[in-house]
Amino acid sequence: MLGSNSNTGTAAGIFNGLAGSYYVNVAYYDENDGISSATVTVAGEIESFRFDKNLPGNAAAPETLTSYVTHPILQLQSGDAFEIEAQYNLGEFARIDYIEFVPTQNASVPDGSLRYEAEKLQLTGYQTAPISGASGGQQINLNNTDNTSGVARGVFAGEAGIYRVRVGYYDESDGVSSATVTVAGQTRSFKFDEDFPSSAPVPETLTSRVTHSVIGLQPGDTFKIEGQSNFGEFARVDYIEFVPIKTTVDTTTAIRYEAEDFQQLDDYVINSNSNSSASKHISVYNSNYQTISDVFDGETGFYQVKVGYYDENDGESTAWVTVGGQSRRILFDKDLGSAGATAAALTQRVTHEAIRLQKGENFVIDAISNAAEFARLDYIEFVAVNPPDGSTYYVSPNGSDDNPGTEQLPWKTINYAVSQGSPVIAGDKILVKPGTYTELINLDKSGDDELGHITLKADGEVILKDPDPINGNFREGVIQSASEGFWIIDGFRIEDTSWAGISLRDANNMIVQNNHTFETGASGIIVMPDTYFFGGENEVTSKDIKVLGNTVERANWRWAGSGDSRGTQEALSIWGVDGFEVANNLVKEGKREGIDAKTGSRNGSIHNNTVTGVAQVSGTPTGYNAGAAIYVEGNRADTFNIDVYNNLVYDNVAEGIVVADEVPGKGDVSDIRVFNNVVYGNGRLGINSGMGIAVTSNVNNVEVINNTVVNNIQSIVVDGTDYTGGYNTYDVLVRNNIFADAVFRNGLIEDANNVILDNNLFTNDFNQLYQGGSGLVNFVETNNTQVETIGFFDVAANNYRLSSNSAAIDIGSDLIPDYASIDKDGIQRNQDEAPDVGAYEYVA
Repeated sequence: MLGSNSNTGTAAGIFNGLAGSYYVNVAYYDENDGISSATVTVAGEIESFRFDKNLPGNAAAPETLTSYVTHPILQLQSGDAFEIEAQYNLGEFARIDYIEFVPTQNASVPDGSLRYEAEKLQLTGYQTAPISGASGGQQINLNNTDNTSGVARGVFAGEAGIYRVRVGYYDESDGVSSATVTVAGQTRSFKFDEDFPSSAPVPETLTSRVTHSVIGLQPGDTFKIEGQSNFGEFARVDYIEFVPIKTTVDTTTAIRYEAEDFQQLDDYVINSNSNSSASKHISVYNSNYQTISDVFDGETGFYQVKVGYYDENDGESTAWVTVGGQSRRILFDKDLGSAGATAAALTQRVTHEAIRLQKGENFVIDAISNAAEFARLDYIEFVAVNPPDGSTYYVSPNGSDDNPGTEQLPWKTINYAVSQGSPVIAGDKILVKPGTYTELINLDKSGDDELGHITLKADGEVILKDPDPINGNFREGVIQSASEGFWIIDGFRIEDTSWAGISLRDANNMIVQNNHTFETGASGIIVMPDTYFFGGENEVTSKDIKVLGNTVERANWRWAGSGDSRGTQEALSIWGVDGFEVANNLVKEGKREGIDAKTGSRNGSIHNNTVTGVAQVSGTPTGYNAGAAIYVEGNRADTFNIDVYNNLVYDNVAEGIVVADEVPGKGDVSDIRVFNNVVYGNGRLGINSGMGIAVTSNVNNVEVINNTVVNNIQSIVVDGTDYTGGYNTYDVLVRNNIFADAVFRNGLIEDANNVILDNNLFTNDFNQLYQGGSGLVNFVETNNTQVETIGFFDVAANNYRLSSNSAAIDIGSDLIPDYASIDKDGIQRNQDEAPDVGAYEYVA
């Protein structure tokens, strides 16, 4: 803009490349005589930057030519417009050289994007409305409601990977609404402030915004959009879209420390020099090593380290740069054609490509001059980078533990791969080749939250066997760990064990997925304390555990009856865990209980599991009469805040879903939500209670909502006297359930306080809705119905969805929490009038 009468200017063009994924790079002159700025708009995506590097020069010279990545990842089509709008400052005239579009390798095009229509999400405050031009033909809005804010929630169901998140919405001219978008715990906000030329939701006002440029997602991660209306703009949202990407491009923010400002300078001399960053550098004029040091005050993360220095042609100085405990040497050996600290001799060297730094760490440079080259240093710079990619190691039955663990020269034993002696570190992957491995595998190291999990994965059909399947110890597993974390255990078949298949003790941040345990002596999978079993908070020893998509078959298979320790614990046991998810598992044919969250476990969920054929010892001479398929219990430590939903529980020998406390006065149970479960065919008449859903003593604040419970010995039991001592059950809500075709009685309600039984549908097999006992205080029973038949879709096939003439349609209470507003199939409840009762909403 030199000689221009304006301090701003615009350059515009049309992208004519191939459709695909690109990053955008702008080249410009960053001088030291002002701080210009630029705004770069590409395909509607706006990014800004400042000319604030202050490179050594006040003119358009090679020394001031630099570049800036404005858009790290962007999907472009031929014909997309781009524009650079720049503003100069003082003597820096916003000089631009070029804009370039660089294909991002391995990035996918948006064809594989996963779009969620807003109207199909779980809505609070929002309403849906049909509209032409919207994706899916509908949008959500806050118009004509009593709400100025609303929330749309959903669950990500795509594959694990890296995604770009985009929200489609209507940006009108009659207000400035706002939205906050939270995906997998990461929150971004934006305003509807583009003010397109209409005050109505028409195609001209439909637009989109990228909220998360790059985010890693796993199946089951939650997302939500929180909208806030303003004046006549009602925060209308059309969709949220997840576009898969793979990229190594990262936004790089440099933290520069000028050498002359270091806290320790020893015998360095500070020199003024207009070529230097900040117009100064430091020099060593003696022949001894001199030390400079400072403290890193950036955010903890991974960084590339660069040192700016003068590499002259009149000597060969040396510097050692120590960062994060790692030292790297610089030889001033480029001989750049100058004998002094000139612009020609100023250069930089990368000393550390990717090193993890923590805020508060010291960094040090030790330098020594040589001949007339005085080890002149200008700055040290830290540039944020992505964590380095992990390495992959291999194990094969034909390998050797003396090998390097490559695919060509694999290790032989899995236990060596996971030991302290192997080179595996956080973020690495261990692939186990097909075969049978007979060994105990002790996870003896951990991943971390920066580099990520260590992955132990079966690369094909891998069978793990116990070396001594007869004589096993309590706590032992074929895969086991103590006080380790950040592992993914994926895809193994574990057979014929003396105790557990997988036993994780005092664990954190573990994912156990896609494994199959078969005929284990005790639990198939258990997370438990290592050494402390004396109750209270100290027995809560594990945290952040996921057990996903496993099959646990014939657990406790060696159990010979009472007194035999080999069969202790449950098929899939969560013991003393704060933060857990047990989802999409199949648990079948076990001798004892199925899935159990117990003894201080809290803040977790048990959902979308199938449990069948468990509790086979119930009623046998050496067994006992109980054995829940899904069990939430307190025992010696408080258990609370657990969701049990979308599970299929059928044909088990004893109970279906039970919430109880076995040890009064030590560990109570509270804040439990049981919803959208299908529970049928459980129990044996004359042998056990066969309760479909039960809430028993020392338990409070339980909600049992929209479950389908069919053909159990009893349907529903709320009974505060199952265990002696302690207190009666209180604050129990039983609403909108189907209780059908019980064998012995519909249910029992006694010794409980503050119980609500309303809007449930019973079959009329018995004269009484329930059998009532003594000790009921503040019991409310209303709007319950008995019918001859429910009207299921196909009882013979155990399909308990509703037929078109079902008695369960539109008879439920609409006073249901947000968590129950979506049915077991993911369908929004209350689409027409009142919601249906049971786990499924009828859809024509």
